[in-house]
Amino acid sequence: HAQGDLETGESTLLMEDLSAGIQSGYFFGAGNPMNWGKNLDSLIANQKSVAARDVAEAAFMLAARLHATFWCSKDLLGPEWLKGSKWVSGEDASGWLAAQTQTKNLWDSLKSKIENKEAEVEWSTQV
Repeated sequence: HAQGDLETGESTLLMEDLSAGIQSGYFFGAGNPMNWGKNLDSLIANQKSVAARDVAEAAFMLAARLHATFWCSKDLLGPEWLKGSKWVSGEDASGWLAAQTQTKNLWDSLKSKIENKEAEVEWSTQV
């Protein structure tokens, strides 16, 4: 169950017990902003029986299932806070193109830094 108030920003999320689970993001390495300042080795030390590839595959499969639930849903065309909703409705092509161009340029820059060993990103050996 989830409930939120757009005016105050307050939200409530009730979930099943996930204490036996694993945070898949730990396997994305120290370069992931969610992992900055964390001791990843100690956090995943008790997860040796889990292969990083299996964790990543499960995470992507769940993300795909989530996306599939709403794929081509007309309900997603209304909210302006949903990135790309205007573009899908045939509006704001220039805004969409600018966002795509910015993303491509950032990725190209990062790839160049990785190739030249200048990147601050460290790829986890477990992924």
